[in-house]
Amino acid sequence: MLVVEEDAPTRFCFKELLRLEGYSVTVAEDAGIGLEKARGHKLIILSAGFGGEEALRFLKERSRFEEISQIPTIVTSTSFLESHEEVLRFPNIVDFLYKPFAIDDFIKKVKVILLVETSQ
Repeated sequence: MLVVEEDAPTRFCFKELLRLEGYSVTVAEDAGIGLEKARGHKLIILSAGFGGEEALRFLKERSRFEEISQIPTIVTSTSFLESHEEVLRFPNIVDFLYKPFAIDDFIKKVKVILLVETSQ
């Protein structure tokens, strides 16, 4: 699983939370690094921080690569901005979560998405 999150404490929390659930987690602090690390992952957690620009950059670039454009992606943000509407139009965006969110709900979503992916 790949977590693309610009905020270091939030990135650490995602990584530790998912690791404690038994998942292997790779982290990236921006879109460029996220794209470099995206291959081979079954799920991407993508922050739409900074007004959504990094998320848009990541999604536009990933659409050029079939292998990573097919990876299901959960987008997270502290608010919903107009730019997020464009983010949600990209294929394989499977959910949008507002921060803060309930940890149990997040883990359930991750498990369901990964279960669906492995059954296909």
